[in-house]
Amino acid sequence: MTRKIEIAEEALSLLESLCSAFKTYDASLGERYSLMGRNLSATSKLHLVNEKISALLPERSLHLEKLHAGCELAVLQMKSVLDISLQGKVRDVKPNDVARLFARVIAYHDKMLPYEVLSLVEEARKDTSLPVLQASYSLKPEPQP
Repeated sequence: MTRKIEIAEEALSLLESLCSAFKTYDASLGERYSLMGRNLSATSKLHLVNEKISALLPERSLHLEKLHAGCELAVLQMKSVLDISLQGKVRDVKPNDVARLFARVIAYHDKMLPYEVLSLVEEARKDTSLPVLQASYSLKPEPQP
């Protein structure tokens, strides 16, 4: 049982890292869409899609926080089996609770995917995307033999 708890704690640590990485990613993505929106007309398809994505971004952190809290409770419940002092402090976590929370995170990503793909396609159609890509490619140092 102690080995299972160690594995669960490691998984919880990885989930914390994932949540932190997504918070940073969402912040930079929101800033990027905000800056990009200043250069687009309010009626352009890309602007409308990016606004939708920006509106949906905070939902990801909400789902991840709930998943993290559910996983924490599950780990605490596992620990309470071995530690009598924790038994009164832990509410029961049903096996499907964490699975349901994980399914919500997946459903969120499924909901975001069409908007993200459409945003990439529309951005690629813009005349300004080619020079930016060429400039970023030319900034890469040539490999030395």
